[in-house]
Amino acid sequence: MRQIPKPLQNSYRFLIDLLFPNRCPCCGRMIAWDELICETCCMETMLEESALCSGCGKTFANCMCKEGMRFDGATAACRYEGRARQGVLSLKEAENLNFAWYSGRILGEHILQKEDWMMADAIVPVPMQRYQRILRGQNPAKRIADAISEVTNIPVRTDLLWKKPGGVPQHTLNAVQRRQNVLQFAVEEIRLDGYILILCDDVLTTGSTANRCAELLKQCGAEKVFVAAATTTEKI
Repeated sequence: MRQIPKPLQNSYRFLIDLLFPNRCPCCGRMIAWDELICETCCMETMLEESALCSGCGKTFANCMCKEGMRFDGATAACRYEGRARQGVLSLKEAENLNFAWYSGRILGEHILQKEDWMMADAIVPVPMQRYQRILRGQNPAKRIADAISEVTNIPVRTDLLWKKPGGVPQHTLNAVQRRQNVLQFAVEEIRLDGYILILCDDVLTTGSTANRCAELLKQCGAEKVFVAAATTTEKI
């Protein structure tokens, strides 16, 4: 296949930037068409995986392992604060999807280094209620899962978990209320004997959602459930 001459490539990129300006999801600055976030926000949102507990995905000062996690390990791409928080909010409102690809690719690189995670049969995004998905036009967790899949080649499955109508959005509740508000999650009647799964979400807070979803998947026979979150909160 003949390559497009470089001058034409540059002209094409100029037109893309002119007609469809690409903006950083974390600060709103204009960035090149092939970038996901600006360099400043990349530096400010960077989180070394070694700073997180591999059991619960929280910083060591906020480790939740003693509470008894139902999942078998967790990781996160960024702390849910500052510019990373703004990136998540822009994703939730479908204003800018760049943060899903940015965080998802980081998570994918984390997973590539984990032999047991790379044995996963599927990536399972935490589901949204149908009306919420229609209202927002997308499920942020699904977008992140797609980005992870692109890096790891692990397929995404959205046919395992679902969310019943009703309930209250988790982000509006405190820690105690979050733990009591997860019964709206449900699992399809399907056997998952021996499966290894990676549960994907945009924010890991108390672990209540992850615990409930992991519990449901294991009730269907899943052997292990890991958790990959775009962000993890500093405080619970």
